[in-house]
Amino acid sequence: MSNGNYDEAITEFTKVIEIAPDNESGYFARASAYYRKGQYDLAINDFTKAIQLNPKRVDPDYNGRGLSYSAKGDYQSAISDFTKAIEIYPNPLYYNNRGLAYNSQKNYDLAIQDFTVAINLAPRDARPYSNRADSYFAIGQVSLAIADLRKAIELSGDDPTLMQSARERLKSLGVTE
Repeated sequence: MSNGNYDEAITEFTKVIEIAPDNESGYFARASAYYRKGQYDLAINDFTKAIQLNPKRVDPDYNGRGLSYSAKGDYQSAISDFTKAIEIYPNPLYYNNRGLAYNSQKNYDLAIQDFTVAINLAPRDARPYSNRADSYFAIGQVSLAIADLRKAIELSGDDPTLMQSARERLKSLGVTE
């Protein structure tokens, strides 16, 4: 699936599900392919089935379903699923994803709280700094946003897209690194 051949992956995971319909992994894998292909309703259905089949290993399933809901613009359902994932396993990625959903709802204070938790859990990850900067800009905290963008640039060595985006946002403010 890493080569982007999602149709082939969906076909193969469907065969796995036909052979082992009670195995959550096949549904999770097919849901992930549907998500990457932009078929969010199908992804949500498969993530839901995976959750039903294995309620003990559901944090990635809730996260995946939350991402699918976010992609559809259903941020309240996304927030609910990210919250469930966090309750099971407080992964910084789940906090970051919930922060993005809050940000999309213009609930910037809660977004900032989640991005801050993500930063505290994974201080070397540039993404929550960059995302928190967006929330800070939205509430007029420009100096805090600039500090977060600078930190994101410092940490984004392996993510040239994030680095370039942060640099362009600083440049648009007339700020140098």
